[in-house]
Amino acid sequence: MDPEKHWRRFCFYGLCLCLLSNGLLSAPERYDVLIKNTKIVDGTGKAAYRGDIAIKGEKIVAVGRVTGEAATIIDGSGLVTCPGFIDPHSHADYTILQYPLAENLIMQGITTFVGGNCGQSQAPRKDLTFGGWLSKVETAGISVNMVPL
Repeated sequence: MDPEKHWRRFCFYGLCLCLLSNGLLSAPERYDVLIKNTKIVDGTGKAAYRGDIAIKGEKIVAVGRVTGEAATIIDGSGLVTCPGFIDPHSHADYTILQYPLAENLIMQGITTFVGGNCGQSQAPRKDLTFGGWLSKVETAGISVNMVPL
């Protein structure tokens, strides 16, 4: 084999090895959902910024400038992505067992509600302990966080 060809091939393979070891030639990251170009309010108090959000399973795995592929890509242009809101005075505990998905709350960005306000509560009562009621709520599999008073 020609020594110059041998040297070029050696350099090419060496370069590829360096790129692979630095992650520059690795396969693109795969996500379940990628929200592109959204206005991000991260809840830390710093100013909102434009960026991307990558989700795998039920977890946010990357925020900022995200590269990779996703099964679902959402164009977040003109939209704001932020942490969920807390409703500190709610009576949703009265309807949460009838509407465990709590779409009325979720569509407003509320992910946590405080129930049992105004001295009212779904339990205890004659036929149900407070613990029994909480078990029913847990079994229903509600889509929001609940803080009972």
